Amino acid sequence: MKEDIHQCMKMGIVHRAAFPLAASKRGGTIESMMDIVRDPFFDAIELTSIPDPAERTEVTQLLLSSGMMVCYHAQPRPSAAKPLSIGSLIERERRSAIQELKEAIDEASEMHAEMVTISDEFISGAFLHKNTLPALEQSLQEIGRYAASKGAMKAAYEPPFTFSNEPPRETIAKIPGTGVYIDVEHLPAHYEMNDRNMKHVKKQLIYSRIGNCSKDGRYQQHVAARQQAVNTEQLMHFLRNLCKMDYIGEGKQKVLALGVKPLAGESPQAVIAGGKRTLLEAWRLLQRHSAIWPEC
Repeated sequence: MKEDIHQCMKMGIVHRAAFPLAASKRGGTIESMMDIVRDPFFDAIELTSIPDPAERTEVTQLLLSSGMMVCYHAQPRPSAAKPLSIGSLIERERRSAIQELKEAIDEASEMHAEMVTISDEFISGAFLHKNTLPALEQSLQEIGRYAASKGAMKAAYEPPFTFSNEPPRETIAKIPGTGVYIDVEHLPAHYEMNDRNMKHVKKQLIYSRIGNCSKDGRYQQHVAARQQAVNTEQLMHFLRNLCKMDYIGEGKQKVLALGVKPLAGESPQAVIAGGKRTLLEAWRLLQRHSAIWPEC
């Protein structure tokens, strides 16, 4: 395996996580993105909606100039009266969720995004009820076709870990340009579980994230998880699994996005730098354990 991590994957960063307050001040979004595009460590950036058309145009031009790959995370509008689910059995609600996702895909296309990730809020537990699966499959097919109509754009969503036993896994494999993504901070805390669960998404995996990470682990703010951030050893195991799944490796250029988020009073730049150091340390550990993990 190559020592240079960039020869084995595209390194990305989740903008909204790294700079959570950027949109709250005038010019904050473009200023924070300037920090990112100036850093040659990152090959890709994950954005979310930019409501102001003028600001969106400015961001698009900046990213085109930088040559970075653009990914777009579609999430429900803050003004939504109730959660929207593409697995809803109420047809009106299902259509509303699909329409919102299509509008997000339109915005992503405007910003030349090559990947759209779908927030799990749009799934809203649909995998947990067998009677919602047909509606969910139908929605995913429509969304996948719509994303494909934009050219080379792909659509990915994060499945629950009952995914290996559910019919949509087979459906996803049949929809061109559609797949799943995984986020290490949402995986079960016991990493032996990851080995079993991650292998089920091997063929459908098209995008991956790592959340807050530090050498010793620290509290991270994901509302649902409420667990420690990923430490170096855990991250090494996650990278090992990605190697075994043939997602990363020599000559591979799939995205691994850094989703670090500063806590109150922390500098975004310092937290990003810490995340990079942790990732590179995990990569070096994996290099030293190459005899144990020959698949990598």
